[in-house]
Amino acid sequence: MQVIQRVACMAANQEVNGLLKLHARLRKLKPNELADRLRKSYGLIACDPDQAGQPFQIGMFPKCPSCGSQEMASWEATDPPVFIEMEISPVTHTAWFSLSEAEKVFKVNQGLKQLGYLT
Repeated sequence: MQVIQRVACMAANQEVNGLLKLHARLRKLKPNELADRLRKSYGLIACDPDQAGQPFQIGMFPKCPSCGSQEMASWEATDPPVFIEMEISPVTHTAWFSLSEAEKVFKVNQGLKQLGYLT
């Protein structure tokens, strides 16, 4: 099952990347700038929300178990390390794969607008 999920994730990522590359407003971006847009928008655009209804985001800091904030004043290692067992649901792309090509383009535009890349 994990192999199928990885293949689906890679396919969704490639689709979003392709749509970003073809986007008229993003064509002049340098490759590293385009990669940054993909990294920041991919979870919002192509991934199903998590169990709490929140979008996945690549590179997002974990939430504080006490207050739920993702903006920590500082991080400290524990010695010895403390391990916390948590069940983490796999990322899925059911909604993305159910969209037509035109709907995917619309979803990309929505995501880019929501993140402030388009007006």
